[in-house]
Amino acid sequence: MCAAALVSPTRNKGSRRRSPVRGYAPGHARKKKGAREKEDDVARDVFAEHWLVESPRRVQFERTMDVQPTKLSTSLETFYEEIVQIPEKYLTAAQRKAEDFVNYLVPRVTKLGVYHGLKIIGRKFGGSTFDSTQVVLPHEVDVFILFDRLKCRVEDLDPGYQVMPLKRYRPEKDRDGPDQFRFGRSEDGLYLSSMFVAKVFYDVVTRALKMHSHAKVEEFVVGDGSPQIIVRLKKYVFNIIPATKVDDSYLVTRPYTYDENPSSDMFWRLSFVDRERKLLDFMDLADRGVRRKAFLTLKTLVKVEHTLQGLSSYHIKTVLLHTFDSAVDNTPRWQRDTFEMAFVGLMRELLARLRARRLPHFYLSSWNLFENVGPRRLSALEGRVAFLLESRAELMRVLRKHSTVIPS
Repeated sequence: MCAAALVSPTRNKGSRRRSPVRGYAPGHARKKKGAREKEDDVARDVFAEHWLVESPRRVQFERTMDVQPTKLSTSLETFYEEIVQIPEKYLTAAQRKAEDFVNYLVPRVTKLGVYHGLKIIGRKFGGSTFDSTQVVLPHEVDVFILFDRLKCRVEDLDPGYQVMPLKRYRPEKDRDGPDQFRFGRSEDGLYLSSMFVAKVFYDVVTRALKMHSHAKVEEFVVGDGSPQIIVRLKKYVFNIIPATKVDDSYLVTRPYTYDENPSSDMFWRLSFVDRERKLLDFMDLADRGVRRKAFLTLKTLVKVEHTLQGLSSYHIKTVLLHTFDSAVDNTPRWQRDTFEMAFVGLMRELLARLRARRLPHFYLSSWNLFENVGPRRLSALEGRVAFLLESRAELMRVLRKHSTVIPS
């Protein structure tokens, strides 16, 4: 991605420039000798004079660039306002409930984890409730509980996964105390097992919430496609995800599947939640949230329209990231795209990926996110998306159909 397109500041011709000599600015009083330098003078905001910042000149220019609404743009706006947008009070309530719950849970998990050799070093919220991509009433929250991997090295394995090999522990030779990896060492003693770590976390979380009057921990489930540690608190669901930080990403425990690979419980799934969030923030700064708005609309449509089943929210987010990356590098004046143009662009990118039967992960190009979608389903999705793009009348009919029903 062309980063210069996002962060290249410009300066107005008439703006005054600080003299490099003694910090003197023309037209202003000379700084007294020995005076303490202000903090703002030391670290100037690089976006202070950026063209992305709202200004009267830019607002007037954008008014001259306004386009007349079309039937499709009107349908999209109605769908967004009636279905996609969530009242701020519901989102705020979910975030506050999550904060209260985690503030209760983490200190108790930290204390109980010591008995298993677990060193809890922090927590982090994930999921759409905390990154402004929520499209239905926020009842589910992902909670990353970060633990110290004790300088354990990591190795790449399958695309999107890593393993953490360990030195074998020999009680007769290691006299420094108990095994420091006893909280998750595999049966053969050679790896830190994601499944074993998740099970220990499950036991610790269960004990930590034993005296909680409303929290209910569901039975530990070893299965594909569902979280392993689920806590229900009245109408809210918290997915507790053990995680450890590696560079600017996270390794998280993944649902274990009974497959032919005997070492699959050693796999740790890579999560790029921080990097994705930062990229979305840069995107909003550049186009004033138009592409995020289009993304949320398509994400909601995938959830409510049965003919688009098989596509997930992460599929749509990945399509968004690829579309944004391509626009920055190849499309002039991409910042001026309208809501309708951004939405149609997402649909076209999705159709191209469906035709290719390949949707590469944005950060791991060798990982095809369509691997777990059957070929017949991909063919059906390709035909449906193509028809929606070709027939604006059908697309507007689908939008109007769901605009009268609020998803639960």
